Amino acid sequence: HYAYDPVGNLLQVDDRSKATTYFKNQRIDPVSTYTYDTRDRLISATGREVYRAANDPNAQVNYREEYEYDAGNNVVLLRHLGEQPFTRRWVVASDSNRSVIHHDGDSPPDFDREFDGNGNQTQLLRGQLMHWDARNQLSQVAPVLREEGPDDRELYRYGGGGKRLRKVRCALASGRTVLSEVRYLPGLEIHRAANGEERHVLEAEAGRNAVRLLHWVGAPPNGVDNDHLSYSLTDHLGSSLLELDEQGEVLSEEGYLPFGGRAWWIEHHGAKATYKTRGYSGKERDATGLYYYGYRYYAPWQQRWINPDPAGEVDGLNLFCFVSNSPVRYIDRDGRVGVEDLTDAYLLELARDAANAFAQGDRVAAELVTAFAEADLVQGLAKQLADEIPEPPPSPKPAIASPLVHELPPVTDTLAPAPRETLPVIVQPVGTLTTATNAIVVSYELAPSPSGAASENVRNEPQPSTSAAASSSGAEQPNTGRKRKRFVCPTCDKSLGSDIGLERHMRTHTGEMPFQCDVCQNRFKLLQHLQAHKRIHTGERAFKCEVCGLSFIDGSTLTRHMRTHTGERPFQCDICHTTFNQKSALTKHNRGHARAR
Repeated sequence: HYAYDPVGNLLQVDDRSKATTYFKNQRIDPVSTYTYDTRDRLISATGREVYRAANDPNAQVNYREEYEYDAGNNVVLLRHLGEQPFTRRWVVASDSNRSVIHHDGDSPPDFDREFDGNGNQTQLLRGQLMHWDARNQLSQVAPVLREEGPDDRELYRYGGGGKRLRKVRCALASGRTVLSEVRYLPGLEIHRAANGEERHVLEAEAGRNAVRLLHWVGAPPNGVDNDHLSYSLTDHLGSSLLELDEQGEVLSEEGYLPFGGRAWWIEHHGAKATYKTRGYSGKERDATGLYYYGYRYYAPWQQRWINPDPAGEVDGLNLFCFVSNSPVRYIDRDGRVGVEDLTDAYLLELARDAANAFAQGDRVAAELVTAFAEADLVQGLAKQLADEIPEPPPSPKPAIASPLVHELPPVTDTLAPAPRETLPVIVQPVGTLTTATNAIVVSYELAPSPSGAASENVRNEPQPSTSAAASSSGAEQPNTGRKRKRFVCPTCDKSLGSDIGLERHMRTHTGEMPFQCDVCQNRFKLLQHLQAHKRIHTGERAFKCEVCGLSFIDGSTLTRHMRTHTGERPFQCDICHTTFNQKSALTKHNRGHARAR
């Protein structure tokens, strides 16, 4: 269960699958809370963590963390309060946002040695050297240095697009160097251990979660079945919390501190749990403790990236800052920009509202439709799923003798020609009251006749028109060129431009939710909401990139993805004229100018 403040910051997470426990004279509730400053940065968090690395699910204690930042959005202090308290401080360079962890008694840091000329960090921890290639990609980390004998190293190799293709670990054991490696292919990982063991890992996404198949070439290790499946269940950030086998048995549990540090780790099946590689944000955790995001590596204990943003200032002026220091609200998919993870149903509802307002000439909606191509998203969903979901039966006609009730042909919805239900249409003169609820009311005006009454012809065959009035004698009236919204809500008298718009509007009064999911029985007001919701169950990704072959769940995401291939940057800053490929990146960039003023 999640609770938010009015601006969207996450305030509380209540894990109702866990029970309250007691340990070390403490009541341990499965609840985490978060507070923020006026810049929406996380300044404190509470939760639970493991007690001294115990593998007991009940051996947990409460903790509280507090964070402080400087004016440049650099974290400068972490205060961890609990059974194992500590304080961590950072020193920030005076002429940049480069910073290092500073311990009591340390001499002032030499930033020219801690970072290279491109801003890449050269030491992971004290004495652990990092090397970078000409493209500012991490190529080697030496976690152990030896004066005599070879160092322990982890090496990385990348493809032309910057994606990691190979990871090799060299370690000294019993006087000899042993090698282990991982090769990365699309949808497949090949792991070779130092003892000759080789396993292939196939991974597929299942909505927000993931399923992996582990296949060993040869005999599998003791206690592990060959070709066994493991299901990773995640939170709203994509962090792997629970791992299950194909029988639903729990293999492991893992929890995280707000900035990605491990809060607890519980092995329920020691042999199988050791092969888990995904952790915080669903990313791979290397032996160095770094998380690999794609374009950069993230150090959770530093609460920042280890090199500048390769995309520039798209995520703010501080190129080292991790998701604007709001790690429980935003996620970073590939190491370039933090985004808010919105559900597909919410995005589709936004698209639907924008499309309707766009059809009525709303300027803000026109900007939304142009910027995000949400109208294309709605059209694609409607075309693809129109035949999969049956239409609900039409609502019953109200028993009204007068005015007359007619079935009018459906009005074309130019932005989203999706199948919809048919409501009865009531045609009546302006000012006539009706008690009908699930009906479309079309009002027309009557011109006065010489006798002061409406013509019988108009009474029997009312013809709604776009002119100001309809003559009782049927004479043609001059066309003023202005179209009137002829569909009026009988409850609040709001006028709408189409019958389908009135249908949807009426549901705000009646609470009607005619579209039901046949899987989880959730109900929705709009068919498009149901269509988007069903993708959560099916995991369907129908929008495929013709360049790299990646598939996406909606057309708007594909549109944004295509800009990584075309280099298109349609959003420009009015102040410094920097261009961006996403409007959200421009919005965050503009905040930097606002703070500077």
